[in-house]
Amino acid sequence: MVAPVDRAPRVYIKDDSIYQLDSSFVHPGGQKVLDQYSGQDISAVFKGAHGGHCHSRAAEKLLESYRIKEAETATAQSQADSKAPASIVDQAADVLDFSRPLLFQVGALGDQYDEWVHAPVAGKPRFFASNAMENISTTPWWVVPLCWIPVLLLLGTYILGFQQGLSRAVLGRAAAGVLLWQLIEYCVHRFLFHAEPTSYWGITLHFTFHGCHHKYPMDKGRLVFPPVPGLVVGTVAVAALSLLVPQAVLLPLAWGTILGYVAYDCLHYAIHHGIHHGNVTSELFAPLRNAHLGHHFVDWHNTYGISSPVYDILFRTQRPSAKPASQQLHNKVL
Repeated sequence: MVAPVDRAPRVYIKDDSIYQLDSSFVHPGGQKVLDQYSGQDISAVFKGAHGGHCHSRAAEKLLESYRIKEAETATAQSQADSKAPASIVDQAADVLDFSRPLLFQVGALGDQYDEWVHAPVAGKPRFFASNAMENISTTPWWVVPLCWIPVLLLLGTYILGFQQGLSRAVLGRAAAGVLLWQLIEYCVHRFLFHAEPTSYWGITLHFTFHGCHHKYPMDKGRLVFPPVPGLVVGTVAVAALSLLVPQAVLLPLAWGTILGYVAYDCLHYAIHHGIHHGNVTSELFAPLRNAHLGHHFVDWHNTYGISSPVYDILFRTQRPSAKPASQQLHNKVL
């Protein structure tokens, strides 16, 4: 039985400032890390003391959104930092009006967009002024299994009838489909979602499909792929491949690919929102969780696989500082 999670706000001191983390803050290392240092000065720990690791600039910027006051003993260094030239991230505030929907504003950032979008913040953005359009643009995680599991059941039943039972060949093709999905996941994430557009419409499209998730990684409404466009893409892909691949091969392959996708989308949501509180599931998926959240908060130029590290290992795109899975349970990425 899992103990109830304490959602009370936690207070910390860092560099002469006081921070209060409410229940909306989810630390990649889990609740245990927050509990361990609650009420303490975390200045040294944040910089890597006591066997930890030095937190990234992105993590520091994210923490700033939870600052509630400056301590009276502010140092000369912190005062000097406040007078430092504004970064591109800060300059974006002069371009963007955060009181208005963001989707059709971000394209105006131009060359500043890439740095801005990879500096994560808490909260969630609004895309559209219309409430109806805004609701359509978000998808609860449970919609994915609700829509796709019936497809898997129907397709699986048809495959068993068509193939006259479950054979090693069918199982092998389904397993190949899972690996195929993981390759698609890796390639789309690496080469499409991490392209660096500079044109207005290129930036707008990038923000729609992936940039928003990097800027607002804890936004629950834009973590999974909407089923309707997913069904369209899947149907077109299967129809095209049916011209080249025999049905006996294609259908089990498609089944495995869909299974891999559903597992990916649900796992991706769980990494951000469902496996942070020290239970058995949390420890089981900790290596994947730490690797992916390291991609968000430490180095977005590496670690493109989410549901599996296979292709990151194969193509040598693991985060250089990443440690073996057994060590990752003790040395968290943020």
